[in-house]
Amino acid sequence: MDVIISDPFFACLLLGIGVALIFLEVFIPSGGIIGIVALAALSLGIYSFFHQGKVLLGSLTGIGAAVFVISMFSFMLKRISLTETQDSEAFTSVDKGLAEIMGRSGVAKSALRPAGVALIDGRRVDVVASSGFIENGKLIKVVETSGNRVVVRELPETEKQSQESGNGK
Repeated sequence: MDVIISDPFFACLLLGIGVALIFLEVFIPSGGIIGIVALAALSLGIYSFFHQGKVLLGSLTGIGAAVFVISMFSFMLKRISLTETQDSEAFTSVDKGLAEIMGRSGVAKSALRPAGVALIDGRRVDVVASSGFIENGKLIKVVETSGNRVVVRELPETEKQSQESGNGK
């Protein structure tokens, strides 16, 4: 061990290894393991300069290493920190277009027991029957929309005739 500490080549090699490992820690997060090894290599390299009697070189290297480690650490924190906030209006799970189909008529594309799919204004919509079972192919009307929930009821025979003649929406 004394040979490594006493040789200026090994001191510079340890410093180079420490710098390379700090770069790796910034770009390949390892939970701090690479960082600890890097700090140990940097510390041993700086200590070896003091052990060789090169106090000025050891001091300058220590200050430079500290500045380097702190700057890389702050760079890493900037990389992983969230700087932007999301607009709560832009990200919502509610389909705002569903409110427009209130009162519209359509056709059940699957059996509604009570949930299923209907075709309303040419658009497939997940719906819930207000009461009971509605067979596939029956005419339905939207009676309520609440968020993503669309409640429908089966049209009675009198309303079906007016729908077929094109009078109702």
